[in-house]
Amino acid sequence: MADALIIPLTPDPEKPYMAHGEKISSITLRPPVGGDFVACGYPMIILSPDEAMADETDQAEQSGQGEFRPNAAACAKLISRLGGIPYSTVAALNAADFNACMMGVLSFLGAAKPAKPS
Repeated sequence: MADALIIPLTPDPEKPYMAHGEKISSITLRPPVGGDFVACGYPMIILSPDEAMADETDQAEQSGQGEFRPNAAACAKLISRLGGIPYSTVAALNAADFNACMMGVLSFLGAAKPAKPS
């Protein structure tokens, strides 16, 4: 199982991040388990090649393959749940800190192992 990730934060000194009545300077994300995805949603949106083509993105048109896109709403819920902090704290994160936390959540997904035929 993956190790917990410590995400350092860069709040505005005038508006520190608060969680449970205390200032925080980092968020420690524990590795997710299946129940976390059931409760919060999957952090990636998976588009088929047809859906990606219909979206008219240059990358999809060139590759003809599907796409994976971050699901910010599910990531926000997972940051709260995995980090043990209130959702209001996640909502107060600046864009850079939210993105760092979201990338931390996504890093837990890793590479999928192919299924073994039965």
